[in-house]
Amino acid sequence: MLPSSEGNTLLDAIASPSRPRRGLAFPRIAGPPAKQEQESELTSKTTKTGTRRRRYSPEFKAEAVKLVLDENLTQAQVCRDLGLPDSVLGRWVSAARVLPESGSLTDAERVELVALRREVRVLRKERDILKKAAAFFAKETL
Repeated sequence: MLPSSEGNTLLDAIASPSRPRRGLAFPRIAGPPAKQEQESELTSKTTKTGTRRRRYSPEFKAEAVKLVLDENLTQAQVCRDLGLPDSVLGRWVSAARVLPESGSLTDAERVELVALRREVRVLRKERDILKKAAAFFAKETL
């Protein structure tokens, strides 16, 4: 017990609303356990604070994003159906929209495309100059 003139105990001192709670760390309470059908789709990891963080497989993420993008379901509806937080699915959907499509060009192909377009531009200029020169010399000879 803390010695004090008022006779407060240590518990009273900690729980007192007039004292700020500094240095106290309360454990976080984890949410409800995952549903049975989702257990194969996710694993969990314990963080430094002792909370459990769910990890989802890439296939599960792809299917959830597909429901939003291809099936035209709302994010809120998919989150409710799959038991996901809104922010998690929102991040997945945003990342999927940013990723290039499977038929798009790679970085190396983009660099090559830029170089080829530059070369085509130079060759067209050279061709146009040669056409004008040929026309000029053709007029002089007649």
